[in-house]
Amino acid sequence: MQAVPPTVKYLENDLDIICSITNPSHLKAIVSLELLRNESGSFQTIVSINQDQKPHWINTLLERRATVSGSVNGTNSAELKFSIDKKNVLCPEDFTTYKCKMSGYHYTTSFNDRAHGEDQITITYTSKPTVLNEPTVQIYNNGPDTKERRFPDKTVLKLTCQGEIGTNPKKIIRWCIKKASQHSFVVFPLTTNHTVPSRFGCQYTRSSTIVYNITSEDEFTQFLCETGDYEICGTGSIIRYVNISNLGKSYTEGTKVTSRPSISTTRTAKTQTMMIPTLHQASTVNSTSSANKHGLGYYLYLYIGVAIGSVIILFAAVCGCVKRKRNRGNAKRITSLYTDLQIYEGIRESVALHRFVNHVITLMKNDKEELTEEYQALLQSSERITAGTAISMGVPSKNRSGVVPYEFNRVKLQKRESSSSNNYINASIVLNGLYIMTQYPLQRTTADFWQMLWEQNVPSIIALTEKNEDIKNECYYPSKDCVVRSFGRIDVELLATFNISEDLTLRNFKLSRGKQTKNVGHFHVTNLDISFLQEQIPNLVTIVEQTNKGITIHGPRVVHGSCSDMDFSGVYIVVDFLMNSILSGSDSIDVYGTTLKVLKERMSSIHSEDQYSLIYTCLQSSVQNSTEVKKVKPSSYENVT
Repeated sequence: MQAVPPTVKYLENDLDIICSITNPSHLKAIVSLELLRNESGSFQTIVSINQDQKPHWINTLLERRATVSGSVNGTNSAELKFSIDKKNVLCPEDFTTYKCKMSGYHYTTSFNDRAHGEDQITITYTSKPTVLNEPTVQIYNNGPDTKERRFPDKTVLKLTCQGEIGTNPKKIIRWCIKKASQHSFVVFPLTTNHTVPSRFGCQYTRSSTIVYNITSEDEFTQFLCETGDYEICGTGSIIRYVNISNLGKSYTEGTKVTSRPSISTTRTAKTQTMMIPTLHQASTVNSTSSANKHGLGYYLYLYIGVAIGSVIILFAAVCGCVKRKRNRGNAKRITSLYTDLQIYEGIRESVALHRFVNHVITLMKNDKEELTEEYQALLQSSERITAGTAISMGVPSKNRSGVVPYEFNRVKLQKRESSSSNNYINASIVLNGLYIMTQYPLQRTTADFWQMLWEQNVPSIIALTEKNEDIKNECYYPSKDCVVRSFGRIDVELLATFNISEDLTLRNFKLSRGKQTKNVGHFHVTNLDISFLQEQIPNLVTIVEQTNKGITIHGPRVVHGSCSDMDFSGVYIVVDFLMNSILSGSDSIDVYGTTLKVLKERMSSIHSEDQYSLIYTCLQSSVQNSTEVKKVKPSSYENVT
């Protein structure tokens, strides 16, 4: 019996257990192989393979999450392989002692000479920290944090950082410090106080506190706390930053570490074959539906309902020319959501639209130094956020990973019960309520997902997934036309499906609750291609906008990524928002400020430098290919109001 690998990395490895025969030469035949699991102090059979060569599940709960293969046909090849996909492993429930049990016949002339054997193994695991709360700052014995974090000389500060430290209770949260005159962080030289670690699921949590005295040297001082395996400062699994300055100095946050221009990109803007077609191309797809000859916009328009003539079409202004004036009541209100976004702590100037392409090309140079600096400044500026709701509410079963919503902007479901965990879903409202960013629905949260769409009046779902995502994971929607599935109190019917391209599928769902009905469009990218994302994402934004013309539902769009770590929801939302802001009349692009706001509204929404770079390359591609932009002279942008 063996586990592969011997030590499972939680959320990184599948859990595999193999039962095989170590000495088959002594056996004439094998009757069965069983796998037992230690549950509540006693071993219970969870699955077996008999001479019919089929798995027989005894534990039906595990059957939903695990797979079994193998046979007992032949002593040399007999095997039972039990597997749980890394995305379905429960911690710490699945990490226990397992036992293999064999039943067969010895190699003798006596048919009744039965053979039995047992072997057991304990599955161990390691786990990287996935959560580290934002550090808190307090004036020692004299009050709470301040927004500017500028303090006079001799102010004594107490800084506290709390979060997961992994599976080893001996691990600590480490502090590092960097002053304005230094080029890199060094380990905080003074005493650090650590609390006793406590167990939370598969992780240990603890807090770490330092005390620091403000001096005249603190023109601008940065602290970082980190957790996980590290060798030098800034290499931990999770890092959080705190910036402080001396009140007596003239420092402002926009003139020190954040004075870089915008970013460069890690990918060149080559002309590639578009993986997602334009709306015109999509309208030529063969279909038995008569609506197809009118294009996808007509199709969704037909199913979602004809707009009342006196109602202003929601996105008429959004998809109009840059010069178009927004002077109609409803359209003006919706468009202003894109153009009037108040980016708090915006510490960089927006880039003028007519300079944006050359700006990005320039920033591609010099080995991306400015990109790295700006991304680090972005991470440092996205601090001072409250802890994630899911941790305090104790509902880890509703979370796919360590990414949880903040309390101030999480979606709250309507529940009759007063318990806060009953209204919980891992979803965040971002960018003026235009979007809901969530996770790929779990089997146990699918009903919550559709309830959220109903209550939030969602017109569209944008699903950015890997190839065969719904084959590996049960679909959260009906997969055949005219099929109705019930999710809680919501009935979901798939009205029709359009294969726009090899990688993009459009579905139209009808949601019903009692006598009420609503329609939702589902834009499903089924094969994200890293090489062509700078074309895929802008083209998808264009298709969504063109298709949604005529929809009078004014709710937020839901965006989610894959079941795996490939999640580009944040990238899509930032690109979609900024592309629409251009079409709404904006004469500049504020990538930094928009990304900062999204980061403050959804943790890890832009979780790598490559993703931040991708935002720029997507917008660069969009601006280069936009006829709306090309036909407007640079001087015209300065006069747009």
